[in-house]
Amino acid sequence: MRIYGLRIGKYPSLFDPPSSAQPPDGRESRSTGSLCRQRRPAFGWHTKQEQEAGVNTLYLKSVAGVLHPNVAIVEPTATIQQAACEMVRQHRSNALVMDGEELLGIITDRDMTKRVIAQGRDFTDPVTTVMTAAPCTIDADAPLVRAVEVMMQQNVRSLPVVEGGKLKVC
Repeated sequence: MRIYGLRIGKYPSLFDPPSSAQPPDGRESRSTGSLCRQRRPAFGWHTKQEQEAGVNTLYLKSVAGVLHPNVAIVEPTATIQQAACEMVRQHRSNALVMDGEELLGIITDRDMTKRVIAQGRDFTDPVTTVMTAAPCTIDADAPLVRAVEVMMQQNVRSLPVVEGGKLKVC
């Protein structure tokens, strides 16, 4: 089965799928049958039948339905360099700073650029000196549209997902 993708912000209207959505090269991998050499969208996969029928299930999903399985988590005592190494290891652009099960903050690659490199900070400083404290969060049961809305309103690229007041990790 071929899977076609839709990425938020790629088309003029977020709610209208393109009429001629085609994969970049259409070739299939011999081992898995999936499209090869195609960068996967962040979320919002559609089957070919759903796209042809004009069904846009992306906005009907809940936030929990599109969570990424890799989460970089560091302790508040970690250094900036340790946080960066964890982000690289998990292939993430951010790391959650947690004390036990409590979310204290988030550090992003943008924080590293603006607050560490540009200001000439030492990489051995604690991560708490450059993190964004008390980040915006969203409930796992919230519709995906609400997450997009919060991210646009708060001008953030990362939104930790909570369930029952605790961080939800896949």
